[in-house]
Amino acid sequence: MPGLEVPQGVASNPIQLTVSIATKLVLNVTRDVNSTRHVVEGWLRRNGTGAAVSGKPITISVNDTRYGFTTDQCGYFVLDRDFPPVEDQNTTYTITALFEGDQPVNATAWAKTMDGQSFAACTTTQFGYKPAANSTSIRVEPPVTEKTVPTKSPEEVQEEAEDSGWFRTDHEFSWWFPWYRMHFVLNVQLPPYGTLRIDYGWSALPFGLTLKVNDVFGRLFNDVAVNFVENYIVSTIAATIIKHVAAGIAGRTIAGIGCAIGMYLFFTLTQMLIEYAIFGNDAKTWLVCFISSAIACFMDLITKFLDVVSFLTAIGRKIVNAITHTLNSMWARGLNFFDITGILFNFIDYAIMVYYLQLYKASAE
Repeated sequence: MPGLEVPQGVASNPIQLTVSIATKLVLNVTRDVNSTRHVVEGWLRRNGTGAAVSGKPITISVNDTRYGFTTDQCGYFVLDRDFPPVEDQNTTYTITALFEGDQPVNATAWAKTMDGQSFAACTTTQFGYKPAANSTSIRVEPPVTEKTVPTKSPEEVQEEAEDSGWFRTDHEFSWWFPWYRMHFVLNVQLPPYGTLRIDYGWSALPFGLTLKVNDVFGRLFNDVAVNFVENYIVSTIAATIIKHVAAGIAGRTIAGIGCAIGMYLFFTLTQMLIEYAIFGNDAKTWLVCFISSAIACFMDLITKFLDVVSFLTAIGRKIVNAITHTLNSMWARGLNFFDITGILFNFIDYAIMVYYLQLYKASAE
């Protein structure tokens, strides 16, 4: 109609943009030899760069059972479970790891026409990290009767370790320095700590070596360090006092050596009984004690290596000569009473270390 103004309508077809970061799930399943206990390990990484994605929820489905985890700072997650054969029959377990991705967030950019009407110019959907999944299957067979096999060579032991999953070697090739690394990867079950993972990357070029460990190593190292400092200081002080007391009681003779050994053995056994009364059948305590004792024995062996060689040489001569001649040989080699008793104490420490290992094995089963 003349004189009537009709406003023009706006038809909008906004641009659709989707912003997201692709991810990938790496899945690895290992198990102990002659065991149905499996370790399901995984890593959530950015697709392409391989950077770790931390703090994200992961769901692991084993057949009809689900387990929830959150990735650590390395994007790592692990499931340690027993998957036995059902009714003593061959059983297949399907294992699926799922990352459902971040919740999408929508954003719309608005614009206005000259007469003030608003219309959607662009719509962006921000996903953050895209979903990712990975799946594998394992076949568990009933146990078979064990048979005795001949002693294996070191090469066969390494090959068996790589097949069983607790040790393997990987080759890393890269366009960047150092271009090649050989990785020695160790996965050891240490209940109740979990799976200890050590990844040592060897390179022939300077500054090309790498060493990666998981959080189990950190927790174990902290406990071992505290135990080692406490017990090593006490044992060192006690050994020094016992040497002088035995020398004062029986002299620096065979009788004095026997007296010192008896006193030190009594001290170590008393210390062990006190620990057993406090901690009982605790696998964690005995594992820490075993590692601490192993470190102490190794340190003593390094610091007294020449003395140990001289001592063993003198003991070899003891078989041929009388005890008196053997002692004379020891004195001639510069070994005094305190050196001999100290070396014998080391043998006692080694026996205690082995006993700690047996306690750990018994309590971990």
